[in-house]
Amino acid sequence: MLKEKHLEDVFIPECKTGPTQHGSHVRFDAWVMRKSWANPMVIGYEIKVNRSDFVNDQKWRGYLPFCNEFYWVCPYGLIDPNEVSDDAGLMCVSKNCTRIYTKKRAKYRNVEIPESIWRYILMGRVAITRMAERVVSERERWEEWLRNEQIDRAFGYRVGKRIQLKIREEIEKVNGENSKLKSLIEDYEDVRQLLASLGFDPESFWKGSVSKRIRERGCMSSELISSINNAINALSSLQTNIEKINQDPK
Repeated sequence: MLKEKHLEDVFIPECKTGPTQHGSHVRFDAWVMRKSWANPMVIGYEIKVNRSDFVNDQKWRGYLPFCNEFYWVCPYGLIDPNEVSDDAGLMCVSKNCTRIYTKKRAKYRNVEIPESIWRYILMGRVAITRMAERVVSERERWEEWLRNEQIDRAFGYRVGKRIQLKIREEIEKVNGENSKLKSLIEDYEDVRQLLASLGFDPESFWKGSVSKRIRERGCMSSELISSINNAINALSSLQTNIEKINQDPK
């Protein structure tokens, strides 16, 4: 609640008044500096949550040199305003714990704040700033990662489309080759049947010997012989194409 109350101010929780190793410092539960050049103000807070802690506190006057106003802060009804010294004020939390309000206004004391607490706060602020820079740097790293992820996704999409197009082209090419092969196989069957009807073995023929034997028989017209020779050439071309297809790794 104190932090919310001083959102526009310099708010330092657990604020020491000097270095730990000297052993002479005190620790505020909260230390606040108003952001004002015209009306400088430093406020110290000591929080009490049980009655005995307040009654037995003997160190609280050690806070006074380090602040212009000093306040006790407690739950509702824990401290009576009449118990609070004139050097201090009192703030209480409401019964429903939703707000904090002033029960006794603290006296303003025109004191010069010691250099030791400024030094401590400056050192602490440097650490806080560096931590914030690391947080920002981590955020920037994740933002950069997200940008790269989006770029990679878009790039992958474009590459994927190109690969799909290339695969489609290759499939169309293979389908075309298959159609040619199917047509050649049909032609081969025709030639095979023709050679078998003439008494030749279609599986072990040789072009020269077939042509020679046909001529020796002399029982066919020149047109038929020319057609047979064309069929033989087509069969030879089919064999060559089949060998090429078998050698192609695609």
